[in-house]
Amino acid sequence: MPGYGFAVRLTVTPTGVTFLAPAGAVVSIVIPDTQAGCCNVRNSFCNQVHFINSPQASDAWRSIHPEATILSVEEAWSLGRAIAQRRLAYEQS
Repeated sequence: MPGYGFAVRLTVTPTGVTFLAPAGAVVSIVIPDTQAGCCNVRNSFCNQVHFINSPQASDAWRSIHPEATILSVEEAWSLGRAIAQRRLAYEQS
């Protein structure tokens, strides 16, 4: 399948994505239902996140994974940060 099996390289920091190759890479995610997501984040969310080397290749991916949502790498970074902040706040309360 186009876009699958190719390396995506990135560098992220606490402030964002600082390097991405190929520059147009995207992320496929499946948003878990609330009940499953609260109990096992790794299986319900993390195992469902995939890097795809281009937006065009993500079209083929979505044709066989219609439950997936495609995000830019920057959007995925923001989502990951928000999830981490929320979990940290919950664990500290």
